[in-house]
Amino acid sequence: MNIICIDTGTTNIKTVLVDEVGNQIAAVSRPFPYHHGNRSLFSPEKVFSSVCESIRELLRSAPDLNGGVCGLSFTGQRATVIPLNRKYMPCGSGVTWQETGCSE
Repeated sequence: MNIICIDTGTTNIKTVLVDEVGNQIAAVSRPFPYHHGNRSLFSPEKVFSSVCESIRELLRSAPDLNGGVCGLSFTGQRATVIPLNRKYMPCGSGVTWQETGCSE
């Protein structure tokens, strides 16, 4: 039984595959800039796409997946807000805890 762990940090999306006792089997790190100029906004769709690609890359780089994958674990950079429409789809930029636009 293996677990995929995903960290959407402030500068990278890190994806790690561990076995049932926590031994690292494979790891992938992809740069993902959340900062654009002096703003801390991001495209939720681009984050989702980058996370999916990092999982695909991780699984390609993993040796034999004896036991398959039984779970996912996510962590991220503190408080982040993504506005959703009535169909629960993103309808604007994600806003990280580092955003200072409202102070301007």
